Amino acid sequence: MAISVAIRRIISSLLIVSLLIVSVSADDVTRDDDSAPKSPSCNNKFQLTEYLDGEISLVKVKNWVDGAEGESIVGLSARFGTSLPSEEDKAHKFSAVFTNPLNCCTPSSVKLSNAIALSVRGDCAFTEKAQVADSGVLRAYW
Repeated sequence: MAISVAIRRIISSLLIVSLLIVSVSADDVTRDDDSAPKSPSCNNKFQLTEYLDGEISLVKVKNWVDGAEGESIVGLSARFGTSLPSEEDKAHKFSAVFTNPLNCCTPSSVKLSNAIALSVRGDCAFTEKAQVADSGVLRAYW
């Protein structure tokens, strides 16, 4: 009986240590695609750092319209553009602007500097849209 109590304590201790190691190692999760081509302007690591109720989640973006907080948007960071901060108090705030033309397949007549570019889907590849938007020194692309 004394052996089984000692064995249970050892197993319990190992289980607790294992759980602590797993929780610490999951602190800053990234899912990177090492096979994807990289360039100096397109080499950010993908970020999965938001924790919701203890669960690892995708990047969470909060938004406000005219001072009223809107529904949060959850997604994945991109290889291009500014890296996302890991803490909310270090977050950046930028205005969102629609591109002109709306498909963002050709250079926009709207100033994209220090802004989040909003575009409709289709008409050209996403990478082409990103390059066009990035030529205006935007901060994010949606």
